[in-house]
Amino acid sequence: GERKFLRTGDLGFLHRGELFVTGRTKDLIIIRGRNIYPQDVERIADQSHDALRAHGAAAFSLETGVDEGLAVIQELEYRQRPDLDQVIDAIREAIAETLEIQPTAVVLIKPGGLPRTSSGKVQRAEARRQWQDGELAVLAQRRTHAAAAPCDQACAPACVDPAALRAITN
Repeated sequence: GERKFLRTGDLGFLHRGELFVTGRTKDLIIIRGRNIYPQDVERIADQSHDALRAHGAAAFSLETGVDEGLAVIQELEYRQRPDLDQVIDAIREAIAETLEIQPTAVVLIKPGGLPRTSSGKVQRAEARRQWQDGELAVLAQRRTHAAAAPCDQACAPACVDPAALRAITN
């Protein structure tokens, strides 16, 4: 029509004449043509195990070299000493059961380790950058298939080396 709109990068909807902002378009995760909202993944992750900090997750897309994958970084709760493999399994199972998507990477970090704005919002892009640059205090992580970034020793058992896979299958 005749109205002009300003592109802000916000996602939202109109309901009974009121605008509800639900997120940012740059944070939207698209896997196999399906829109996944990071806040949904984060809520599922931080409710999947008692040892996880509420509102302490960051979910984002991850280029795997084959397609887009899902990565989740999650803070542990203070004073908890859980079996980290069980916590990762709980996160993966909860996301798979609820969203029918297997995370490509699940990363557990120390409490307070996620980058946040001055108002306390998680900075997903900065969390991704810090993780990929090795700047996060990672306690445990699991990556499920070959990713564009090389694995370090912490996740090597869960990663698949494409060259080794070719050697096994040939």
